[in-house]
Amino acid sequence: MSDNSANGRGIALMLAAMALFALADLAIKLATGRLAQPQIIFVVGLGGTLTFVTLALLRRETLFPPEVFRPIVLARNLTEIVGVSTMIVALGTTPLTIVGAILQASPLVVMAGGALFLGETIGWRRWSAAVVGFLGVLIVLRPWNAGVSPGAILAVIAMVCVSLRDILNRGAPASLPTSVLAAHGLASLLVVGLLWSLLGPGALLPGDPPWLLILAIVASGTGAYFAITASVRAAPVSVVAPFRYSRLLFLAAFGILILDEEVTWALVLGSALIIGSGLYVLARERRIAATP
Repeated sequence: MSDNSANGRGIALMLAAMALFALADLAIKLATGRLAQPQIIFVVGLGGTLTFVTLALLRRETLFPPEVFRPIVLARNLTEIVGVSTMIVALGTTPLTIVGAILQASPLVVMAGGALFLGETIGWRRWSAAVVGFLGVLIVLRPWNAGVSPGAILAVIAMVCVSLRDILNRGAPASLPTSVLAAHGLASLLVVGLLWSLLGPGALLPGDPPWLLILAIVASGTGAYFAITASVRAAPVSVVAPFRYSRLLFLAAFGILILDEEVTWALVLGSALIIGSGLYVLARERRIAATP
């Protein structure tokens, strides 16, 4: 396969992954009225755990190697729990477009975290881009307008926790397979959702579960994972990574066409700053990597 065709396939798979992630976000938001939020967490944890456990078994990987009990892996699981849980709650109370815009700042937080905690070298240009991106987040939130809604605050917490999870992924033992690492993180989320559902709503599912939405959450989330994995295997990360930002476009389309959400100037300007700074960071990292 030529480089051009491989790159085209990788880009198409990344776009598909972002569309499926956005579809999962939409399904979670629509399910909020039919499922209690702890029940949604349980469903997401169950679907993800079954997916990654099955994948690990098919690859003949050990599900409980000693590495999964290391502090950095346990901390990674904790960030998975907090990040996914707060994102699910945020999706139920905040417009899709707002949540999507805030989540786009994650690569900038990962970059900053890599410099602060992993000793990675970041030049002043990329630090400046990060500042511009965080300014974009402030514009989306507009705290000076009427305060920040609790849902938006939860979306920021989710973004920070997901970013911290990615940073901890870098420090996880290299001998630990990705599927096993993900399985333990989502199994931890499953346990939290199970206990919270039993102690809160009192049942894992309501008497009349919205099976179509549950299927959409599990299927789109699983499909997104496989698509994004295939994408980075088909083409260089530097080629496909910029297309991660298309998730915001899909979320905006769903929000406007299906949920009748309003797009404000602050959302457009803030999103442009976040995406623009993220693309600059990617381009800068690519240029540095190519420098002999």
